[in-house]
Amino acid sequence: MKKFLAFFRLSWHQLRRGLTFLPASLSLLMLCLAFLFIYLDELALADWMRDNTPVLVIGSAETARALLTTLVGGIISLTVFSFSMVMIVLNQAASNLSPRLLPDLIADQPHQIVLGVYLGVTIFCLLTLMNIRPDANSYGLPVFTILSSVVLGIVCLGLFVYFIRSISHRVQIDHITDELHSNTVKRLKNHPYYQPTYDFRDPPDIRSWHGVPAERTGYLSYVNFGKLSRQA
Repeated sequence: MKKFLAFFRLSWHQLRRGLTFLPASLSLLMLCLAFLFIYLDELALADWMRDNTPVLVIGSAETARALLTTLVGGIISLTVFSFSMVMIVLNQAASNLSPRLLPDLIADQPHQIVLGVYLGVTIFCLLTLMNIRPDANSYGLPVFTILSSVVLGIVCLGLFVYFIRSISHRVQIDHITDELHSNTVKRLKNHPYYQPTYDFRDPPDIRSWHGVPAERTGYLSYVNFGKLSRQA
């Protein structure tokens, strides 16, 4: 049972630090939002918008279809460019700096959120496009869902500008060293054995310490203090 829990904990930790966890979660969320908005349109929200906000209503099925097709193509282009740029940045960071930076760059949540929004908005627009019937008139269109697709497309353009600025700043050596310093100090202060009055000028004698050989090669990601204390 303990081995299963340890395997599950390790798998969950690797899944959360992976590149696909947040994008897949946001895509599923946008899928649910698309079904919800289409359902609200079929109730009474579309009629309310036609009566109260006619300037925001698209009355032609051809116009709505052309607009959504343009959004889907544009967002897919942004997604491909963003994923390509992530791969290029990871390659340059591993070549010029250190492979140890790759897990932190991959697990950077703001970039994963941007990619997840791209994928989710693409799914949202595709589902909206599927609900536009060829013979639909102005009173048969999901006008609120179409308007939401346009707003989400504009949000994707803003996120693209943020993504370009953020990922170019993320791999600068000054930013990396400052972030490593702040994270190290924060984790040391949150550690239960942290002693702010400890004098580091006299290092301990480690000649009598016992080493624990590693079972496989790689980089140290985190320390399992529970298993380490049982071995001690």
